[in-house]
Amino acid sequence: MHKIISILKNENGSIIALSAILLSMLAVIGIASINTTSVELQIAGNERAFKESLYNADGAIRAVFPVIDDIRYGKNPADFNNDYSGHLTFVGGGEDFWDEQPDDGDCFTSSTPDIKVVDLGDAKVDVDRLQGDPTGGSVINRAGYEGLGKGGASGWVFSFMIRAKGSAGGRSASELEANVDSVR
Repeated sequence: MHKIISILKNENGSIIALSAILLSMLAVIGIASINTTSVELQIAGNERAFKESLYNADGAIRAVFPVIDDIRYGKNPADFNNDYSGHLTFVGGGEDFWDEQPDDGDCFTSSTPDIKVVDLGDAKVDVDRLQGDPTGGSVINRAGYEGLGKGGASGWVFSFMIRAKGSAGGRSASELEANVDSVR
């Protein structure tokens, strides 16, 4: 009996057992931290892709504003491919959106957007004329004499719907829409 009590009071090796338990707990905490970090990195990457696609769509809409101004001041849309070469690519010679039905959604198909914005990862833009006549045939344009933007004191109004689709390396896509009135 005396020998059993002396074995129970012997503390040799207890540090090894305590160290093993402590190392096991630290390993579990480390593995949990690695998993959490991995998920956080995925979330951050998805957020970055979403913002990039949103900014590309917004930038694409803003890139079309000078085109609207050129139309407003009577520039021939057939010259757009030369004027914006390297930045904007006009599908259909740049004149396509004059004859389209509003909300035709062609920027959301893979091959036929009205405009591709090269600088923004080939963001796609659909421009649709909602009202106004570029040839001088409207009542407002005929108030004075004929021609693009020629009219009485009231001038003319063109309304456009601009829809853009931006992407971020295939990880995210964002769509934006803006209605723009061009008054002269």
